[in-house]
This record gives sequence, C-alpha cells and structure tokens, in this order.
Amino acid sequence: MTRIRDIIEYVESLSGHRLNRDEGLRHGDGERAVRGVSVAWMATPDAIHAAGKAGHELLIAHESLYYPYDVVNATDPPPDWEEWPVNRQRRSLLERYDLALLRLHGSADEICILDTFAQLLGLGEATFSEGLVKVYEMPPCSLRELIARVKERVGMPYVRVAVADGLG
Repeated sequence: MTRIRDIIEYVESLSGHRLNRDEGLRHGDGERAVRGVSVAWMATPDAIHAAGKAGHELLIAHESLYYPYDVVNATDPPPDWEEWPVNRQRRSLLERYDLALLRLHGSADEICILDTFAQLLGLGEATFSEGLVKVYEMPPCSLRELIARVKERVGMPYVRVAVADGLG
C-alpha cells in the first residue's frame, strides 16, 4: 500500500533534500493510501474535476493551490484569503472528490522538469548544474532565432519574451 507520505519521501530521495518550504501536502492526509494520482501544472477546477472523475486520491500540482501565491507560507497574509472565491472553489472541489493535493515545485524542477525541457529544446547536457541553476552551451543565435526555435520545439504559436531593464 502506497501512502501520500511515501510519495513525498520518494521525491525527497530523488532530489536529495526535504521538500522546499513552498511544497508539500496542501490538502488531505499524508497517511492516506493512494491507488491513483493525477498530475497538473495547476489545480484548476478542470484539473480537480478530471482527477476526481478518474477516481484518484491524489492530485499533484506544480503551482500554488491558493492565492495569493504561496499564501500558506506568507508572514502577513490577507485576513480573508481562505474565503476568496478561487480558494473556496478549489477547496470545495477537493473536498467534493475527497482528493488530497500535493504541491511539488522546485523539487520537480530539479528532478526532471529542467532536463526534460532542455531535451525538448535540443540543448543537450548541462555544462554546469547546481540545484535549479543549469547552463547549456549552444551555438550563438539572435533572440528572434531562439524564439522561433522554442516555438517550433514546443509546438506553441506564441512565446512571451520579457526583457529586463538595461538589456532592451
């Protein structure tokens, strides 16, 4: 029998550290047995419905369950954040489907997301890797060429580019 805490321990063994402060069980009981797991970028109502309809006990989400972002760790959260419609809706749906929610963010990035995305972009192996910092060598190209490459590799018609002050 696999429990939610077993999944957490497994992720910690892969990352080599305890879950980060912004990660962890955000809804439900860590001792709960799990037979089915759904994974989503964010615990949107559609993702929660899909996990619930599949009969899963656990939804793993990459992004924060509640707003404002990572409010459960905020030192001065808004006094009524739990009753914000988006937060109340998500909590209500998790309860309706008897789902637990586990947030895996930086640990998942370290374990697989950064490397998988690098593979998708054809970047090869990192020349430097330390936690969430990875450096890849690639032939020089213009920003326009890089954007075209990313759009083609990920199959997206648009990519948003933000330029930091002083670089534009």
